[in-house]
Amino acid sequence: MFCKDLAIPYGYDLEVGKLVENDREQRVIAYLEIWWSNGLSYDRMAEKLNLMNIPPKRNKGIWLGGVINKILARER
Repeated sequence: MFCKDLAIPYGYDLEVGKLVENDREQRVIAYLEIWWSNGLSYDRMAEKLNLMNIPPKRNKGIWLGGVINKILARER
């Protein structure tokens, strides 16, 4: 069971005390992985997501390179 006091990671939602994949966010993660494999910087990926109006889970609606770095590090 997932502790509700912890931050829910990007790509997941909390349903009945368990983390379940969020399909829309998982697609964004797939884009991030492709962009990273093509050599885009974390900051450039953040710019692209912001231009595409894709909201992050937190950070007042603005993507930051450091957040993307953490997401991809967790996925690897």
